[in-house]
Amino acid sequence: MFPYQRRGLEFGLKMHGKVYIADEMGLGKSIQGLAIARYYKKEWPLLIVCPAAVRYSWRDTFYNFLPDFDKSKIFLIEKNSDFIPMDGDTNNVIILSYSMLKKVETEMGKINAKVVIFDEAHSLKSRTAVRTKQATKIARSCNRIILLSGTPALSKPVELYSQLYILNSSITPNYYKFASRYCNGQQGPFGYVANGSTYPDELKTILSTFFMIRRYKKDVMNDLPDKLRQIVYLRGDFVDEAMATIEKEKKELEVMRDKFEKNINKVGFKEKRASILEYFAKTGVCKSVVAVKYIMDKYFNEDVEKRKIIVFAHHRIVLDSMVKACEKKKIKFIKIDGSVTGPQRDKAIKNFQNDETILVAILSTTAAGAGVTLTAASIVIFAELHWNPGYLQQAEDRAHRIGQKNCVHIYYLVFNGTCDDYLFQVIQDKMKVLGELTLNSDDFKSSTKKTEFLNRQKHISDFFSYMVEEENKQEMLDGPDAKKQKF
Repeated sequence: MFPYQRRGLEFGLKMHGKVYIADEMGLGKSIQGLAIARYYKKEWPLLIVCPAAVRYSWRDTFYNFLPDFDKSKIFLIEKNSDFIPMDGDTNNVIILSYSMLKKVETEMGKINAKVVIFDEAHSLKSRTAVRTKQATKIARSCNRIILLSGTPALSKPVELYSQLYILNSSITPNYYKFASRYCNGQQGPFGYVANGSTYPDELKTILSTFFMIRRYKKDVMNDLPDKLRQIVYLRGDFVDEAMATIEKEKKELEVMRDKFEKNINKVGFKEKRASILEYFAKTGVCKSVVAVKYIMDKYFNEDVEKRKIIVFAHHRIVLDSMVKACEKKKIKFIKIDGSVTGPQRDKAIKNFQNDETILVAILSTTAAGAGVTLTAASIVIFAELHWNPGYLQQAEDRAHRIGQKNCVHIYYLVFNGTCDDYLFQVIQDKMKVLGELTLNSDDFKSSTKKTEFLNRQKHISDFFSYMVEEENKQEMLDGPDAKKQKF
């Protein structure tokens, strides 16, 4: 943990496990929340409620932060028929989305969970919403309640009330008194209205004294490294929903993967290279749906504070899908790929750097991975991987360079069951700074299947590595300006 995260842990313990960690996005709230919950392990089972898209990220947080934890005790609830343990075992961890709250609410007495984490707790900002009422009932059964959000109130102080009530109803027992004092609440012609802000300094003091710790990146820059990398596994029902829209491509990918893995040892160099590139291209088709949906849900849903991001991809279909998604949500963006001229490129860069309303830079990993400065963003997302980590490192440094005032957060989106399984191994081998982000062997259900997979993976990854060496040799002959987007 970084020093500021330890201070967050200390604050959480000072609040006796009833705390709101409201650090700015990217400062590691999950780790702080888990550390606080871990202190009260004798009171587990632990319940983690989060958006559906990040359930697997929470499981991975356990794997990374508590590597010795019994993984069989982590239960992901994706549908009503999924098993929920009701034996009161203090090793049990139950992870579910907000849409599954009703399933847990009716069984809280049997589950006997006494510690709960509400991730992206601003989802509970409406006191009349069903999910908020369900969460409130669940919280009443718990001794320790941990709320996490980088945007606790998106537009007005009244959005805080229901969250604070869930956290500690004894301090904020009456909505109307809170709204009248801090939200300029008053009776209007069509009902009670509380959309203003009054006595903000007093409210800030109450929050920091009894509920909340909030830090911005500028406050903790001395504690942070220049770059933070994270692998995001694209998994869960949102993936199934996305893939259902391209059922034909999904089936083709499965056939291609089986054929690819069976024949990779039986063909020559040209055939291998062609087969790999075909598999890579089909992975791009699938990620044009899955990765783009993840990005839009994560960074541009109505409950999230809008921030500038950079999205890298290799295939045109992924770049174009990202463009269409931005256009659909009316999000301003720039796009730089191999078709963009020098003057167009320069203009796009200046617009992104200087126009606060332009939120997304959509870039080709190979065509825009060098000679571009985009320090206005500190979030870099790789929608696709590439077998040459040199391209990835150059792309990362579009934001991580002179002029960048924040720690740069870099996210690699990995889609299991696709070409990513092999590409990621190359990234680990070739870019040692990613070595700690190892592919988790528990993603494979049986040891035999795992061994066979890892053997195939090593062979294919070795071939990717060979392709990297060949590309690097060719680049030395052709010069750095010879890079072109091929798909």
